[in-house]
Amino acid sequence: MSYRTAIHTLYLFFPVLLLMLLSCASDSSRESVVARVNGEPIYLEDVKAGHDAQYFRWQQNFPQSLQEIESSYAEILLNLVVHALVSQEMQARGMNIDENEVARKEQKVRMDYPEDEFEKMLIEEYIDLNFWRKQVRQKLIRDKFTREFLAPEVRVDVDEIEQYYWKNIEEFYVPDRIVFAYLSSIEEKNLEEALIFLEKNQDLAKVTDKNFKVCISSYEMRADQLPYSLAGDLKLLQPGELSRVKNDKATNSFYSLYLLERKEGKLLKPHRVYEIIEDRLREEKVEKAFDLWLEETVAASRIEINHNLLKIITNY
Repeated sequence: MSYRTAIHTLYLFFPVLLLMLLSCASDSSRESVVARVNGEPIYLEDVKAGHDAQYFRWQQNFPQSLQEIESSYAEILLNLVVHALVSQEMQARGMNIDENEVARKEQKVRMDYPEDEFEKMLIEEYIDLNFWRKQVRQKLIRDKFTREFLAPEVRVDVDEIEQYYWKNIEEFYVPDRIVFAYLSSIEEKNLEEALIFLEKNQDLAKVTDKNFKVCISSYEMRADQLPYSLAGDLKLLQPGELSRVKNDKATNSFYSLYLLERKEGKLLKPHRVYEIIEDRLREEKVEKAFDLWLEETVAASRIEINHNLLKIITNY
């Protein structure tokens, strides 16, 4: 589901929103409440927290202009409006997220960090823990909304998949590729000993086991996108052949190339990419379904925005 698209959809409905702005209740203009969605308040502190997390994380060294600040606050506010509408739909259908699901998600994330490192990461990223939990909850709600409300209504027919395949057939052509190893060492003698052994045994793993003090990296690259410095040698080699030793002055080391395999380009058959196309079409249809739902929901909702943010919203 594209929430960027959702924000764009909200902008299309600004004439409706502006009418609601003119009729905002006095209670909605309190400083702490920046908007109400069907009576549910959105607080200034949540908009500020979203802005701070976004600004400090990506733009620590670049002061924001007034226009950038206004745009950031506007987008965050409208994201919160969209989330409120989604959450209300979920509640109405008895599909909301409970706190146990949020706690389980948090525990799963914490398992990826050593003790106390999770909190340190949040501090370094200028993220408040309670704000992070709200973000987790919002993500869980959006995912469940997509999975249980939108996705079941979407159907992708075989004919659609076939049409997409033939219309975009160039996407499914795999060009010629070259599989090779890059062997390097600071000492030319070590590299030469390793190459003699490799030429005899034709086994990179055994070269590693022998500990020739040589670094070995394997690559698979498109033949038309090889690094210029390597392309000439690789195009002359046959599988199992080694290039002559060269000096890489940039790294003050010596290297040689070992060609493992040449893979000819081929067109992937429809059955090989069926699931890829199906997922892509389903995702597009889910986004369209969400846009339609949002359009209808906004038209049927009462969305009030604090008049202090009118200038920011209309100029965004």
